[in-house]
Amino acid sequence: MILVAGEALIDIVNNNANTAEFTAITGGSAYNVACALGILGKQPTFACPISTDSFGDLLLKGLQKHGVSVGLTPRVSAPTPLAIVNFTADNQPSYSFYRQGTADRAIDQFALEDAVPNNTKMLHITGFCLNDADDYTHWMKLVHAVKDNNGIISVDPNVRAGLITDEDDYRKRIQSLMALAHVVKVSDEDLAYLYPNMTLENAKQVLASTTQLAIITLGSQGSEAFWNGQRISVSSFRLSELVDTVGAGDCFSAAYLYGLHNLGMKSPKEIADIVPDQLSSLLSFASAAAAINCGRKGCQPPSINEIRLLLKE
Repeated sequence: MILVAGEALIDIVNNNANTAEFTAITGGSAYNVACALGILGKQPTFACPISTDSFGDLLLKGLQKHGVSVGLTPRVSAPTPLAIVNFTADNQPSYSFYRQGTADRAIDQFALEDAVPNNTKMLHITGFCLNDADDYTHWMKLVHAVKDNNGIISVDPNVRAGLITDEDDYRKRIQSLMALAHVVKVSDEDLAYLYPNMTLENAKQVLASTTQLAIITLGSQGSEAFWNGQRISVSSFRLSELVDTVGAGDCFSAAYLYGLHNLGMKSPKEIADIVPDQLSSLLSFASAAAAINCGRKGCQPPSINEIRLLLKE
């Protein structure tokens, strides 16, 4: 079973820059990953406090719709965090977050070390839940509980620079977490932020030396993976139309987690045994999932049949 940990929030999306029309959409990096895995049929568990407010109801309905179990109960009285989403002229999203005193910050109300289902074989943790030092300390209890049970730890820092108040402290925390992980997925932009005094190539090599499997997404240039002293690259898929990139990285993460699970990866040792053809197929599958999502408005994860169809094409 796959456990996904991190924030759940509501995106308040500006529909038209010339009007005051907004739409409320469920979101959050970890929430998106969990729902995408559910759509792919993996029935994950999602760990994040859910508010008792109406937005919390909306988040819960989304989880239930996609067959995702709720890992932290009961729901909390704090309000649901919000993200105001605007788009640039080239359809790139810009975010403003409101999360002071919100539900995702109520993590201290739960004993996370006791919240791990017995059949958990893999934990994926991501998002700005890792930004604050106090929150990070609580989430690390979950990481250590899974790792102590010989589970696979997957990390996507999904850097949101605008929410980081102490850059050096944040980098130390995330680098420490990545060193504990067995799989780390980062974008090239994340990597540049985490290792600001290095070239991108040197940063890739540092990351590759600290984890068993390092996956780097490169936007339209595809993706790369480093493991066991080996390196492979996979091209991205051409899009007939780029609508926006919201949730593309989350769909990519869900797809590679799906792939690892389908390969029977149930312990860290098995990660090291992946052969190049398997990893190349896994990255192509993940790239296809991300590409399909980029052809849609917002995060709308694809089905397994949609991904397979694109791969055949």
